[in-house]
Amino acid sequence: MDQNNGNETLTNCANNLRRQAEERVVGMCENLQLQLPEEILQLLHELRIHQIKLEMQNKELRTAMEELYVRGAISPAATLAILGGGGM
Repeated sequence: MDQNNGNETLTNCANNLRRQAEERVVGMCENLQLQLPEEILQLLHELRIHQIKLEMQNKELRTAMEELYVRGAISPAATLAILGGGGM
């Protein structure tokens, strides 16, 4: 697979993931209207925890990718595509 094809694949994957997430958010918002305020607060709390966990995992993945680049295990182009590409 050439680099352009790989970048397009990453971009398509990111776009697809975003579209799926947006569809889920619409469904979640519709469901929130039917729930009690306490349940909404609990859901927001859980969402914040999940967001922080994802941010921590993202940081760990970026650190691992940078270490692989420094060791020469992956190319600069692959590092750029993964760490800086795809709108992620």
